[in-house]
Amino acid sequence: MRRENADDRHRLRLGSLHPSANCVGQGSIIRSFDGGNTVVPWGGPTWKPVPADYDGDGKADVAVYAGGAWSIIRSTDGGNTVVAWGGDPADMPVPGDYDGDGKADVAIYRSGTWIIKRSSDGGTTVNQWGSPGDIPLN
Repeated sequence: MRRENADDRHRLRLGSLHPSANCVGQGSIIRSFDGGNTVVPWGGPTWKPVPADYDGDGKADVAVYAGGAWSIIRSTDGGNTVVAWGGDPADMPVPGDYDGDGKADVAIYRSGTWIIKRSSDGGTTVNQWGSPGDIPLN
């Protein structure tokens, strides 16, 4: 379970991703404002959910990561942003607002190295922190 704001309220909501055999994942979001369920068909069996506020509107965007491809459904307009970042089998997605601009940055952790694509300017930040085998916390 990840705690994100996917429904424009600053309260806890629950979400999950259910992979299926036909390579289409299904995200399920329990809305905090009315307890209803929103189902979003997105991703696939190998995709990892990476919800975060990528567009800076204060709401979590539905997003998935697999093999270096990030697919982000923007909450501002419902459009899809696809970003190629990472792709090594050891890469773990670790999105977060690392540059402080109010938008989540696409980032991966690889064997003690954090590789961040800054949303503020598109540049890259590389930080050595951790060791091979460590599990990043974000």
